Amino acid sequence: MRKPRPPDDPNRDKRGFRGVPPPATFSLAELPDDACLTEYQVGAAIQVSTNSLSSWRQQPDHPLRWFSLPNGLIRYRVGALRAFIALGRRRVKKPALTSAPGNGSPSAATNPETKPKRARRRPPKQRAAAGGELEGPAE
Repeated sequence: MRKPRPPDDPNRDKRGFRGVPPPATFSLAELPDDACLTEYQVGAAIQVSTNSLSSWRQQPDHPLRWFSLPNGLIRYRVGALRAFIALGRRRVKKPALTSAPGNGSPSAATNPETKPKRARRRPPKQRAAAGGELEGPAE
């Protein structure tokens, strides 16, 4: 086990805690709706990373409501957390790029015949011929 570094150590990790906190030691059912929780406590209650909570705050339409205190600290109300949990939204999985099992045919994403052709961004450059005339692309 590593011994803790002193706070003034230049090699210490300055980013703080960035993982999933251990399970909560409190019950959401016992807290009033207007109680405030820290980011760490919310992460512990719903078992998500504090980085996930931070990225959710960047999304303006995310259903988990939060507020910041005058000193810049982030807080979540227990009522907002309960409402978020009650939504019960499931994560939408992206469709797989491979074909269905047992189909045996390659998927449209890997089949070159079904891929749309990319449009050329600009026409090919014209080259000057030996006689001084501009020569266009071969047709």
